[in-house]
Amino acid sequence: MPVIGDRPITEIEPMEIVGIMRTVEASGTFETRDRLLQTIGAVFKYAIATGRAKYNPAEIRMALADRPKVEHFACITTAELPEFLRAVTSYQNLDKVSPIAIPAFRLLMLTTTRTSEVRFSKWADFDLDAGCWVIPEEQTGRKGKIGRRNPHAVPLSAQAVKILRDLYPVTGQGEYVFPNRNSAGRVISENTVLKIIETIGYKGRMTGHGFRSLARSILGEMGYRWEVLEAMLSHALENQTAAAYVRTTYFEERRGIMQQWAGYLDKVEAGAEVIPLRA
Repeated sequence: MPVIGDRPITEIEPMEIVGIMRTVEASGTFETRDRLLQTIGAVFKYAIATGRAKYNPAEIRMALADRPKVEHFACITTAELPEFLRAVTSYQNLDKVSPIAIPAFRLLMLTTTRTSEVRFSKWADFDLDAGCWVIPEEQTGRKGKIGRRNPHAVPLSAQAVKILRDLYPVTGQGEYVFPNRNSAGRVISENTVLKIIETIGYKGRMTGHGFRSLARSILGEMGYRWEVLEAMLSHALENQTAAAYVRTTYFEERRGIMQQWAGYLDKVEAGAEVIPLRA
């Protein structure tokens, strides 16, 4: 609208649309660019079909830059996990560590959820007695369009429940599980987890999303079924035929898997060498 404005549709030229697309490209949001071009093109197709225009100036895809290749989130190897976990515990034992940041970090690790799902979680979404966390479809940070999402039920291991019970006296009087200490009504920064990773010496080698990849790989090697692990990660099945037959979220089966994952992390850490960290 700021560029085209309220003008006759027949006056709009291809190079104007190219300019709009390149402005969006400059911000690095290529997905937004493609969706915007698709929407503009649909308007012109309708205009042609109803006699309001004779050609579509939005057919400019060949003039646009290719999308950059997707880079995978950094993730440590299974062999590096023991040392990494010990580094987290050593950092946690320092006096200056935030009593909110570390629980968020560990809950992310134990539940294989997305960083945004942990950040925006609310106490009302948890039933600690039942060991269940239901992430609402409308929650900020959820993937997919509103209206096409489903609530995602996350079974909580005993370790995850303990983390939340210990945290409740600190933040339980508010709405959010992980509130921002400096801004009322807001949650912890998206950089909170990355800051911990950077502090313990794993910058560029690990990310919050890396826990999902690591769990998927390790649990897959343990022999758990792929469709159950996809449900664990709240992934939509790309194979439409398979998706049509999957009518369950495998919640109870995933409960056992989550407890297995938590136990695995405990055992791996217990067998690793303690890494001293400087305050």
